[in-house]
Amino acid sequence: MKPVTMAAAVLSGAAALTFAGAASASASDVSPASASGKCTNGDLCLFSDSNFNGTKNQWGMPASGTCSDITGFSTANRVSSIDFPAPGAHQAWFYDNGNFVLSLAQNHYLKNLASDTSASGGNANDKIDEVVIC
Repeated sequence: MKPVTMAAAVLSGAAALTFAGAASASASDVSPASASGKCTNGDLCLFSDSNFNGTKNQWGMPASGTCSDITGFSTANRVSSIDFPAPGAHQAWFYDNGNFVLSLAQNHYLKNLASDTSASGGNANDKIDEVVIC
């Protein structure tokens, strides 16, 4: 069961994401806390390669008191690094085929999921196909 206790505001994958190249953060929009230097302040960014390289998916935060359940994004099952810059109270939960993999609070990042342990004990590299942000 997913740890969503608030009313869910479900966003479709196509409507909720920004593909790399379609829109990118300008230098003035990127948070000093952005480990990648490529993620807009307050957004969640997933990258297909380690060290914040490759295809990027980027989402803004849901309205206060709501959650976004995001599937169907271009890096699904190819996520290798995550950047979640800017201080805030949001949390992101990551799943693989409905199974919890890991969670990450705002103002944190993971540069290489191949070296980070998932909830199942293995690594989380290329094992994320759903994101819940609250």
